[in-house]
Amino acid sequence: MNTLPKKTTTVDSHGHIEVYHPVLDNLVRVENCGARVVVRLTRDNFSASAKTVLILISKVLPAG
Repeated sequence: MNTLPKKTTTVDSHGHIEVYHPVLDNLVRVENCGARVVVRLTRDNFSASAKTVLILISKVLPAG
């Protein structure tokens, strides 16, 4: 039986989050830069609402 790869998430001390979503085969990096948040995706297959959730989560991390 094949198993799906697991989601992996890393958070660094600069307020950056990296999440790999195996079902969508997408690596997402969210950078909290204080006054702004940058969301980078390897594929454009996340909905606007999913991106908004990532931005909201990044706001609780320290700014880099």
